Amino acid sequence: MRVTHNMLMQTALRDIRNSMAGLSRFQEQLASGKKLSRPSDDPFAVERALAFRAELRALEACRRNIELADDWLSATDTTLEKLSDIVVRARNVGIRGADDSLDAQARGALAAEAAQLLGSALQAVNTTVQGRFLFAGYRSDEPPFVGLDNAGQPTQNPQAIASIQYVGDDGAMIRALEPGVTLTINITGAEPWLDPAEPGSLLNVLLQLRDALQANDTGAVRAALDQLDSALTSALEARAAVGAKLQRLTLAKDKLDAISLGLQELLSKTEDTDIAEAMMHFTQQETMYRAALQAAARVLPMSLLDYLG
Repeated sequence: MRVTHNMLMQTALRDIRNSMAGLSRFQEQLASGKKLSRPSDDPFAVERALAFRAELRALEACRRNIELADDWLSATDTTLEKLSDIVVRARNVGIRGADDSLDAQARGALAAEAAQLLGSALQAVNTTVQGRFLFAGYRSDEPPFVGLDNAGQPTQNPQAIASIQYVGDDGAMIRALEPGVTLTINITGAEPWLDPAEPGSLLNVLLQLRDALQANDTGAVRAALDQLDSALTSALEARAAVGAKLQRLTLAKDKLDAISLGLQELLSKTEDTDIAEAMMHFTQQETMYRAALQAAARVLPMSLLDYLG
């Protein structure tokens, strides 16, 4: 095949374009810190990077779930602590009220104290977090526990409360801690130890103690004391369960952090520029580019007279 002057020029220009393209590619990698700027750079690596990013997004969603669950369970734990303290104080009131040496007036004073504890307990079980009521189940947009007077009308006066009604439901709030792992984070008022429909539930026992003291009935006071012990045990068991769940959240968060760190490292290896390697390739492409320019400089000035001379 006869090599023409035009072929030499085309070859020289192609070498320049190729060298410039390589030089530009590695310059872009050095400037951006990323070796993948378009799918054509490395389709397999781009696919891996997209998969890593999808996993990281899923983990981030789980991390947000854990943070929200931690807020919820921490508020629940604090509320259960308050309820436990209220029951302990009510028990002390009951012990004093069971003393046969007291008269009706003294027990009446203790009944007023028991009423205040009932009011505090009712306020505690209607606690909100993140704008939602803790113990309401799915119906968390309104107070789940309502005090009713003798006429069946709502009242917040603990002295006037004749009964308590639960208007929430038993909906379970389930949150994903990691892909495939979930945790129920709420306690509802439908639990037997909280449900006012259950005679031995915490609120009913406080109501029973108040009424027994008001009626100056030592036998009923002693009966309420026994029920208070059961209510306290239930509250402490519920708090222990919440504590275990908080511990699970801590472990789950630590696990997510470790997995996220590993994925970030893999993602970095897949798409981030290896500066030393990119600089080496950039230098090589720069040398090739200069060589192509020098070769072109020798070829392009040639003319027919150079061949005839």
